[in-house]
Formats: sequence, structure tokens, C-alpha cells
Amino acid sequence: MSYGRSGDRWYHYNYMYMERVAADEVVGASFYQGSVIRIISDRTVQQELFRKEALRFILVFILTMLLLSVVIYRKTRVITLPIKKTR
Repeated sequence: MSYGRSGDRWYHYNYMYMERVAADEVVGASFYQGSVIRIISDRTVQQELFRKEALRFILVFILTMLLLSVVIYRKTRVITLPIKKTR
């Protein structure tokens, strides 16, 4: 398996070896033992979907961390404020 990019398209290449079963039955075909087949799949849509989902995940993660930081900051401030006032 391999991946490649051509312009703005993403391709996936899959190679398979196929053995020739009846090579000695055909006259003059004994040199032909098997073949390699290449299957090409266009993966542009999947790559774009992955990119969008990854970006969405990163944004949700950053917003969650920001919200969590604000909540922790406010809670620690509520705890430490009375301590600072007693000084």
C-alpha cells in the first residue's frame, strides 16, 4: 500500500500479486507465471473529511482547556481571597 498526491487529489495505491493457475495449459504461455495488479482509489473526500474532523477536535480541545482554566482560576481565587484578606 502506498499513498500519493497529484495536484489537489489524494490517491491510494494497492498492489496485489495474482498467480496464474493454468500457465502450462496454454501453448507458449509458460513464461507468464503471474501478474501484479495495481488498484488506485481516490481518497480526496476522505482526506478532506479527516482534516475537518481534526480541526474540529483541536478547536473543541482548546476551548475545553480554556474553560477549565477559567473555572480553576476562579475557584482558587475564591479559596485564596479570604486568606489574603487576613494578612
